[in-house]
Amino acid sequence: MNKEKIQKKIKIKAVIVFAVAFILINSIAHTRMLNQKNEEKLKASYTAESTVRHIESQLSQYLVKSNILKKMIESGEEVNDENFAKWAKYLQDDQGVLKAVELAPNGVVSQIYPLKGNERAMGLDRNGDETFWGFAILVLDWEKFIKDVGLDELENTSYHYQIWKKDMQTGEYISIAQCKEPINKDTLEVECDVPNDTW
Repeated sequence: MNKEKIQKKIKIKAVIVFAVAFILINSIAHTRMLNQKNEEKLKASYTAESTVRHIESQLSQYLVKSNILKKMIESGEEVNDENFAKWAKYLQDDQGVLKAVELAPNGVVSQIYPLKGNERAMGLDRNGDETFWGFAILVLDWEKFIKDVGLDELENTSYHYQIWKKDMQTGEYISIAQCKEPINKDTLEVECDVPNDTW
């Protein structure tokens, strides 16, 4: 009988040890999984914030170029075709993102650099009025801009993205750019401040 009691005690102790080991291992695995998930969220957050700052920085560079053109016009320099072509040539970027530079006195496009390939914009009315000089317009090649800021690299590293804005009049969401894969429900939203809007 003593032998049976000893075997029973051994079995109970084995079950208790097994249960404690199972709970301990399960707790450790769960904690590691939570830590890994938190690390992935932090990494995704950092990547998203870095990408947004890069987009803002790149757009700011083009805004600076537009302001340079504005300052040249405000300085009283003659805005003839020759001067405009010279100024616009210096504003071009090496990546080819800046597709064209346009001047639109009173809102009507009257000068374009380079003109070749952009002829259709000549004479386009940008709804100006005579109470201001007009617009200095920089036309960006969107596909080259996306490549320049590295959005396609996000998808290559298993991140999915969508850039959208909200139409202020209708409240409708307008997609500006997105990856090829559908967006998950578990998403991270980061605001990107652009001139006169938020993406």
